[in-house]
Amino acid sequence: MGESDRGRIASGALPGWVFAGLLISTLVLAFDRPHWRWGLGAGVVLLGGVCCLRAWPLTDRVAFIDVGQGDSSLVVGRGNGPRVLIDTGGRVTFPRAAWQERHYAPGITFNVLPVLRYHGIQRLDAVFISHQDADHMGDLPGLLAAIPVRRVYVGAGMAANERLQRAVAQAPQPPIVTELQAGQQVRIRGMTFQAHHPHRPGTGTNEDSLVLTAQIHRRRFLWLGDLDKAGERTILKNPALAAEVIKLGHHGAATSTDHALLAALQPRLGIISAGRNNRYGHPAPATLHTLRQAGVPWLSTAEMGYIEYIGPLWGHDYWHTAMDWSK
Repeated sequence: MGESDRGRIASGALPGWVFAGLLISTLVLAFDRPHWRWGLGAGVVLLGGVCCLRAWPLTDRVAFIDVGQGDSSLVVGRGNGPRVLIDTGGRVTFPRAAWQERHYAPGITFNVLPVLRYHGIQRLDAVFISHQDADHMGDLPGLLAAIPVRRVYVGAGMAANERLQRAVAQAPQPPIVTELQAGQQVRIRGMTFQAHHPHRPGTGTNEDSLVLTAQIHRRRFLWLGDLDKAGERTILKNPALAAEVIKLGHHGAATSTDHALLAALQPRLGIISAGRNNRYGHPAPATLHTLRQAGVPWLSTAEMGYIEYIGPLWGHDYWHTAMDWSK
């Protein structure tokens, strides 16, 4: 969905049963002339059904996208629910000599944008940016160039960030930028996102991370950005804070995931977004030890790749990972 993709329709991935139905319809059209109308009618109904299911899906979903050493989550509400991205991922660069420079395609072209296509998403209601680090917002310019976004939400004080302002100004359809701080809520198509941090305006550092919770199907999710342990203890002062699934802070670094946080919330699952064999050693052994002590299982994009929560209309909610689908 780059410049060359504008004007195309993102129909989403084709379910296996739909593909089989279209194949059978095609065979009827080709070889069973007396019943060609039945074949044509079945094909039209199936294609119409695909379009309806992509526009108004029957399940709530939360995708933790494998963006390498970075963060990006997609929330898709059932029916006419919200289409929301939390962080965009991006490449962290280090100073290099001229001869060491390499030119890479933006990571968003092979991680976030394909996921949006898979879900048939042609526009986003909102993008929440946790803080200014490149691995969380570096691909925002590419996202805004590829797909319309209505609003961008950032922590209090971060709207003045130069990279953010430049990305918004260069967008074909510039989104509205709104600052949030603890205690504020954002209601998007029936789903509420609650901000728990920052408590005062900052500049977009790790310590200023925008922290969010949202009730999605039967689970309450918590996104911590790169908040450190001191910040985690601060948000615990809110007695209403609750979460069953935590996207752990700072990619599982030892500076985040405090014992007190896990003891207070008692989450059922932790999600770690980190790159395979990353240079930082994330997730840190100390963090994994803390999770084990608290009895909290975890899933990591470094091991599992793409991780997705599905809340169906009936039955139990469940999880998929790239490892599951590859078997």
